[in-house]
Amino acid sequence: REKRSDGLIEDREHSISAAHLALRKGIEERAEIEKQLQIDHRKQQVLFSILKISLGSTSFRDRLQEILDLILSTLWFSRQTQGSIFLTDPGGKSRSLWAERGLADGLAARCRKLALGECLCGLAAQTGQLVFKGEVDADHTITLPEMKPHGHYCVPIRSNGSGYGVLNV
Repeated sequence: REKRSDGLIEDREHSISAAHLALRKGIEERAEIEKQLQIDHRKQQVLFSILKISLGSTSFRDRLQEILDLILSTLWFSRQTQGSIFLTDPGGKSRSLWAERGLADGLAARCRKLALGECLCGLAAQTGQLVFKGEVDADHTITLPEMKPHGHYCVPIRSNGSGYGVLNV
């Protein structure tokens, strides 16, 4: 402690400690902002890549497969190794599997064509809403005996109020 010229006592240790805490908080906030910027940048890169793939000259099915592979390879899906894309058939009553990665053969065969409302992907198509399940439950109507516990995000592919398909990861 020191006495200042104006007669007040100054606690240097307290001042240094407060400055240290403020500096540390600032560094932590900056690190969090930088982390979020990196995530946002990666998302923009993925969206740009999806756009670039969609404008490519390969078959439509090959482009869908490439887009699915890109989505599954991103940081936020790095632990997820399976997914699929279903597109609406003419008439809108069913969805056909157009691209898949990592689905068991029996599951891929069983999911080749889904009725509107069938299983989780059909439910997402029917409601036009995201369907998330953290585990297999009664809504997951297509199963195999060897199926391991897993979750789903079934995302409707929509434009101007019309449903075109479902992305499942």
